[in-house]
Amino acid sequence: TEAMIVAPVVAHSRLAELSDDVDREMEVAERRVGNALERLRSAGVKADGRADIADPMDSLMDGLREYPPNEVVMLPDREASWEPAARMAERVRDEVGLPVTTVDASARASDASA
Repeated sequence: TEAMIVAPVVAHSRLAELSDDVDREMEVAERRVGNALERLRSAGVKADGRADIADPMDSLMDGLREYPPNEVVMLPDREASWEPAARMAERVRDEVGLPVTTVDASARASDASA
């Protein structure tokens, strides 16, 4: 099994986006990628990943072009610029024709605390 992790860097405001002031957001995205890679690799999965400065849907589509997968697993956050996960998943299914699974962030949080 192989995995490619793509974490979008989402600016906290339109002004930050326009001025490319996303250092804090880049750190958060890179931390997400690092945590995911660590967990996947410790489970024996060959994994690579990167943070991507772009709209979440654009980041996902860029990753799909770079690393053609058999399926897509989305772990959306609750950030303002994210489309609802169901709509993003439907777009990926329509545009790429791949199976898509979304994992609810609140379910992951409650699993981790149990």
